[in-house]
Amino acid sequence: PLLAGTLALSNAPQCIKIAGNYAYLLYLNSNVFQVIDISNPVLPAIVGTTTAGYWLQNMTISGNYAYVLNSAGTMEVIDISNPASPNNVASVATGSNPYAIYISGIYACIVCAGSNAMQVFDISNPIAPGLIGTLAEGLSFPQSVIVSENFAYICNDNNSLTVAQLFCNNELSIDPVT
Repeated sequence: PLLAGTLALSNAPQCIKIAGNYAYLLYLNSNVFQVIDISNPVLPAIVGTTTAGYWLQNMTISGNYAYVLNSAGTMEVIDISNPASPNNVASVATGSNPYAIYISGIYACIVCAGSNAMQVFDISNPIAPGLIGTLAEGLSFPQSVIVSENFAYICNDNNSLTVAQLFCNNELSIDPVT
């Protein structure tokens, strides 16, 4: 590998995601969500900034929106269609200490380490996400989640994997299927 470029940052980023010509950063201690133009990797440049709650944990990007988790127990939805002016458009309560998020179609699956739960939100309207189900069994300080077909796979801090069936006959059914 060869060094291509650098950019001085005001604080240590907690999380980075890339979509198109932009990198999106979360800062744990300053509660900042930042947009970096990486169209020229030799000269990355900060183009937009907003705040996204308290003690930012994790995020994912889907379309024109960033879905940001913070330890205050909320998912912040940020419109990133104008990278120079990211705009908070929604905030929805989650379980305690939301730790990881995975988006599959119009659904956001969030694992909450503090409440030992996985929640499923309908994000078909990003400015009005709605909780549609919670799995509260078989989890122990969940750390990550990924979805494949109709199943969510959740890694737990107690050295276990929980598998949850998300849909049965087109209806939400998040009963564990181990």
